[in-house]
Amino acid sequence: MKFFSRRSSKPEPQPVLLPEQLGAKVDALLAEDRLIEAVKLVRQQTELDLVTATRAVRHRQGVD
Repeated sequence: MKFFSRRSSKPEPQPVLLPEQLGAKVDALLAEDRLIEAVKLVRQQTELDLVTATRAVRHRQGVD
């Protein structure tokens, strides 16, 4: 008899490479401590979900 965990195994997050122009805009926003605006910009430009966009911005910020 096999027992199954109720937890579903989630796939590991994949790194997101932002286009060069978008990355420059994100870096400029982060230099001004405008994290939320940077995440919004990434979401608008790439159509990524909130969690993935936040991870991409945090990665550029050096916070993983």
